[in-house]
Amino acid sequence: MTTTPLPKAFSYIRFSDPSQAKGDSYRRQHTDAVAYCKANKLDLVSDTEYTFFDAGISAYSGKLRDDNTELSRFLSLVKDGSIPPGSTLIVESLDRLSREHVKAALPRFMDLLNTGINIHAVKSQKTYTSEYDEWDLFQSILEMSRSHQESLYKSERVGKAWREKQDRARDGVPLGKTKPTWLDLVYGNGPLNKPTAFTPNALVSVVEKIFQYTLEGHGRGTVAQMLNAEGIPAFKSKTGWGPSSIDQTLRNVAVLGIYQPSMVGEDGKRVPRGEPITGYYPAIIDKGTFDSARAAVSSRDATKSRKQSRTYQIWQGIGKCALCDSPLHSYSNGRKDAPMYLRCYNAKKGLCTAGSIRAEMLEPVFKEMLAKLNVLALVQSSASTINAKLSAVLGELIGERAKLAKLKAAYKERQSETVLSLIYEAEDAIATLAAQEEQHNADLAADQIVDKEDFFARLDLESFAGRSRANSIVKRLKVAVAINTATHSYGVDRDGVRILDIIDSPIHGLLFYPAAADARSVVQTQERTFTPALIDMEDYGDPDDHDGYDANDNPIPAH
Repeated sequence: MTTTPLPKAFSYIRFSDPSQAKGDSYRRQHTDAVAYCKANKLDLVSDTEYTFFDAGISAYSGKLRDDNTELSRFLSLVKDGSIPPGSTLIVESLDRLSREHVKAALPRFMDLLNTGINIHAVKSQKTYTSEYDEWDLFQSILEMSRSHQESLYKSERVGKAWREKQDRARDGVPLGKTKPTWLDLVYGNGPLNKPTAFTPNALVSVVEKIFQYTLEGHGRGTVAQMLNAEGIPAFKSKTGWGPSSIDQTLRNVAVLGIYQPSMVGEDGKRVPRGEPITGYYPAIIDKGTFDSARAAVSSRDATKSRKQSRTYQIWQGIGKCALCDSPLHSYSNGRKDAPMYLRCYNAKKGLCTAGSIRAEMLEPVFKEMLAKLNVLALVQSSASTINAKLSAVLGELIGERAKLAKLKAAYKERQSETVLSLIYEAEDAIATLAAQEEQHNADLAADQIVDKEDFFARLDLESFAGRSRANSIVKRLKVAVAINTATHSYGVDRDGVRILDIIDSPIHGLLFYPAAADARSVVQTQERTFTPALIDMEDYGDPDDHDGYDANDNPIPAH
């Protein structure tokens, strides 16, 4: 005896708040679908491909019309015939399909019915079919209208309550008990005993250490190790500090006193909601320090300089192989007092013939390069102040550019006039900051190093912080050095253009071959004794050569 197959039924489950996944919403909707199918002799399809579940998707916002939702996938399977006419779509209520205005919701509802798909709403115990009449349409319109009005009212009510809370927050009143770890709540004396203010606690010193160590040149992993070695408990983790917890602290605008309201987004992650509230918390880090730390972290990320040697490898992110342009990495045999070497990354993999070179041999080259680049910010108090301002500006630029990228992405999704005006504001802010960066760089270059020996005497390339500052400034100047370990020659490039060649001659010591007019001026100013590199070839019968290079742009040997 042949058994007639039961009509197919499909369950569509949706909830708009991801937090509902922790509750009973999914189980309830699924149980109702099973019970309805059992009572009406329907075959509830449970294959993964035919299970339709949208978590954290708002029907009120129209997101259900997006191509990547499960409801859209159901519709596509109906259109291509994978789900046959006569099948039933089971929903808890029609608002699971849409909470938009009836004008937008009704056409989709009718499209489903017109393809032969039945729709059963569990709450109203109403089944709609392709044989619908005016009364069916009237009932569906009433239910859709009620759902839309409820969502509209809820949105307005929540929005109004949130705006009132934000207004109180701007007056310094805590929204609740949520706070950064380094702050304590101050409670009032009223009958409700509500928090009325924030006050810093002893953990502020830990935050200050994190920023201090970062500005000294330590990476996030090293900072975590230092705090763990000092026995300082982590703010949240019971297993100690890690790079991610350091990174979170460095990026947390709460240290500036700013509170950014947020909400749970459709992907379950927290997203900003509304404008940041300045002055909500007591500020424990000044903005210059915050921005400078952000610039330091960004610089290290850009050059992938996440690990330091015990004395800070000053060539990291600067030195590159002259043969293959690969970065140079430092290594030693692991013993405490073992010498450090620099080696081409490709050579390590057998892809380059460059040899290794002892790092200490390159220290004089780095010092001379600092002098030829006129890096007065390392020794001059006024220049140090300018450099600090420059670091802060660069940090702000990083923040504004990240903000602009997010705004442009948001505008691509929804072309809002509000978002467009914010894009214009961010672009104006970036232009202003870029002009400040240019001015600070010009101020730093206003003076020249005349007394090189005095510069060296005041230069700190011994301490970890001093070496880190020097490395940071050179990278900020967009300087890279092509190191030839065989010939001991060093090509100094700024922003991709060769400005100076340095050769370590066994007879004459370091020789300088300027490849640019400003570099030649600096070398002539600083090198007061005879140096073959500065021979003017006019004196040797070559009136067309004034820069120490021959007609083929090769360095002219000493006479």
